[in-house]
Amino acid sequence: MKILSSAAAVLSGFILVISMSCTRDIKKSTIELTFGEGIQSTLLRGVIINVTAPDMQPVYLSSFNHNSGVGGSYVVEVPPGPNRLFQVLGIVYDTSTETETFQYSEITKNVGSSPETLPMQLAQIGGSTTKEARIYGRYDIDDVFPTGTILVRFHPNTTSPPMLIKKDLMLNGWFETFGIADATAKFSYVLQETGQVLFNQVSFDDATLSAPFSSAATWNLKFGVPKHYRFLGANATEAIPFRTIPAMDIYMGHYS
Repeated sequence: MKILSSAAAVLSGFILVISMSCTRDIKKSTIELTFGEGIQSTLLRGVIINVTAPDMQPVYLSSFNHNSGVGGSYVVEVPPGPNRLFQVLGIVYDTSTETETFQYSEITKNVGSSPETLPMQLAQIGGSTTKEARIYGRYDIDDVFPTGTILVRFHPNTTSPPMLIKKDLMLNGWFETFGIADATAKFSYVLQETGQVLFNQVSFDDATLSAPFSSAATWNLKFGVPKHYRFLGANATEAIPFRTIPAMDIYMGHYS
């Protein structure tokens, strides 16, 4: 009995060691991404960062500040390894023209165990826009109304992987999500739980009523909200206590 008890104790300890080694956190490297050269940070309203590779979980980071802008450097933690793809998307607002542009940069590099600084040179892609787009509606897949998470992905070009820029909720088919009203900006919307592509590489254009979703829509309505201003409150510290709210195209429909 004592021999069996000792063997059981040894076996239990062995299993514990294996369990601890398997669940131990993977050490990550600290990478500081710097950007904004040639861009005033007060105009850099948003930054989205993706880091991907076949042998690691994707890293996603986003920061937005419509009033004072965001900073010009961010730190991400990435598992060491080869071929880490760093993608940065900046949303730049021009106060003189009241337009927004997308600025993009990507670098593929091997990541070691030591901290590094990685300069990213942002450059404009696509045109400029004065409007956002909002999509409201209900989606059914063969008469099934799904519940899950919508992954909003932006296509920076025809060769780079699409970037995850936002997650939205779908509840029993009902959803709300967003885009940019620019014919050159392509977005895809994917249901995370099943991989179902809801809308694939669509753009939002003023040219037609329902161009982005005409192939998927049972019915679709589009209308516009003009640019307006929002009062920031009596305790606002800004010299002019109003924030400009850009014009918006709104799509409402039933999609399948």
